[in-house]
Amino acid sequence: MTSSSIRHLFLAVACATLMAFSAGKALSEASGPDFYRVVDVASDDVLNMRLGPSTDYPVIFELPHNADGIANLGCTGGLTLEEWTEATEEERAESKKRRWCLVGYDRTVGWAAGRFLADGGAPDEFRAGGPLSGLAGSEWRGTWLAGNRLEHEVTVAFRSGGEVAGDAGCNRFDGRFVDEHGTVSIGPLAATRKACPQDVMDVEATYLSSLQSAKSQVARHLVLALLDAQSVIIAQFARTDWD
Repeated sequence: MTSSSIRHLFLAVACATLMAFSAGKALSEASGPDFYRVVDVASDDVLNMRLGPSTDYPVIFELPHNADGIANLGCTGGLTLEEWTEATEEERAESKKRRWCLVGYDRTVGWAAGRFLADGGAPDEFRAGGPLSGLAGSEWRGTWLAGNRLEHEVTVAFRSGGEVAGDAGCNRFDGRFVDEHGTVSIGPLAATRKACPQDVMDVEATYLSSLQSAKSQVARHLVLALLDAQSVIIAQFARTDWD
């Protein structure tokens, strides 16, 4: 996307399905324990947290081999509880290989292979606070974008009445958002027309495009993660308006 193409952005965002079920249900109604711990990882190894629920996605964080207090934000793949009770041991083993869990650790959200996770306990090592009931009234600073830590400051504020606004690094933007039960749509957005160095404009283009591709969110008091229609984490944020 060129700098000229982001000067006046209008991109409608439609509701989409995550995997075989809705994103809101998958992420906001996480079943299982509140916390996980890492299991079956050698003492000289780590468990990777990835952008998406597959080894095809880049690693964004590494969990220590003995990590505990890992927040359970919802899992996908594998067998349902009813299927599990009727499955053979072989079927259960195969199911574990397909299971991926969205987890939080050290204020970072990522996907981890479920076969390396077991019931864990406190203390909470996500340290992100309790779940938010909704995004309205919250303000955020970007920390991760497309799997990379942000070096340029970008912000977003979700206002009452479904209005969204922020700073994309060079230009200000505003528009609309809808946030319902963990599903989210942001846009259409409109931005001002200021020109900045190309590296800043490149980040801005990616940021605005990412916001408008969001389909679901995980929102805690201090941390926000946005995911796209394929369950890939497209951006993460730190809260800026908390007391």
